[in-house]
Amino acid sequence: MKRKHIKFILIAACLMLFAGVLTACRQDILTLGDLKERGYDCEVVFDLNGGTSGSRELTELKQYAKSGSPIVRPGSNTASGKEPTREGYTLGGYYRGTKTVVSTDEDGNATEYYITYGEKWDFAKDRVTGNLTLYAKWLKDYELVIHYGEDFAETQTVFVDQSEDGTPLALKRPVIKDYTVIAFYDSKEKAEAKNEAEALEFPYENTADKFSDETPTWDIWADAIKGTFTVVRTAADFKLSSATNIYLLANIDFGGATLSFPDVYQGKFYGNGHTLSNFKVERLSEDKPVDKYLGLFGTLAGVAEIRDVTFDEVTLDITATNPLVNHYYVGAFAGRAVEGATLEKVTFNGTMTYNIAGQTVGEPEIDEFICSVDAGANISDCHHTVTLIDAKPAE
Repeated sequence: MKRKHIKFILIAACLMLFAGVLTACRQDILTLGDLKERGYDCEVVFDLNGGTSGSRELTELKQYAKSGSPIVRPGSNTASGKEPTREGYTLGGYYRGTKTVVSTDEDGNATEYYITYGEKWDFAKDRVTGNLTLYAKWLKDYELVIHYGEDFAETQTVFVDQSEDGTPLALKRPVIKDYTVIAFYDSKEKAEAKNEAEALEFPYENTADKFSDETPTWDIWADAIKGTFTVVRTAADFKLSSATNIYLLANIDFGGATLSFPDVYQGKFYGNGHTLSNFKVERLSEDKPVDKYLGLFGTLAGVAEIRDVTFDEVTLDITATNPLVNHYYVGAFAGRAVEGATLEKVTFNGTMTYNIAGQTVGEPEIDEFICSVDAGANISDCHHTVTLIDAKPAE
């Protein structure tokens, strides 16, 4: 593919210097001859040296200036063009120098070359004295290599920002597409141990200790789970809606607080062996002539997964007195588990107080765990200890 060589003539020549102040002139269309007649006879070429500027991907920028005047750094204002960029590199400034072409294509465009850099151009102090070519100098970005996924077989590379003198800047917390990162570690062994006390903290400030010309890459390992999860370490982190995926990292005592659980749950709830305890949930029936499923969770949808978690000291209050409801199915943990729903290593301990009246078809069905379990629901290694209290007033 032919290399683009689009030249951008900056009408910085219509920028006047008065008492050291850069001021824009009127919007006349000036020819190159007009510029030279007005004294702007120094042509300054910015060779972007593999970088590009703006949406047109310009590879070269031009300015015209008077002898003895300063020039404008590309990207420093709207008239000077867009700041050049190059993927995987940081701009290290502009330099005098010479360009030696090693080979060209059939149109005479350089396909291989090298630049011998001279002095760096100081835009604040240096002045133009004649035609000039300045070469962009690019510093190869340092690379942060993240290992993640099953057995850390996946990798993602993040380019590390650096200053113009090559000093690596502080690292923001990396993001891995389609994964929720629990923590980052500086060794595979630490990531496998999952001791968050040894996790890296972000923003990471000590980048100069990790990157140099001799060590341009740094490998880290991510304890990460595929999908979008809410990581729960404290009571304040626990917010559950119908499609929320939960990743529990601590035992949490809610101190008797009233929590909200979804009527239909279709997320993933991974407890990692932890316990949620000492909380209350209140359930009321809706004004709809349908079968109603009530419990800590109303219905566990076919995609729902709840694994390796204990719910302890749960107080569940259910008031179901709506005469429009056809039939009530009430379970302390869930009213219904739909085909495909998965419960594994789930323990539920608590008290369910229920006041059920007004249904139009038969008697309500009550269960200490899950009232209605569809064929194809996957329930294994689950346990419960529940006290049932019928609070329906005597007739």
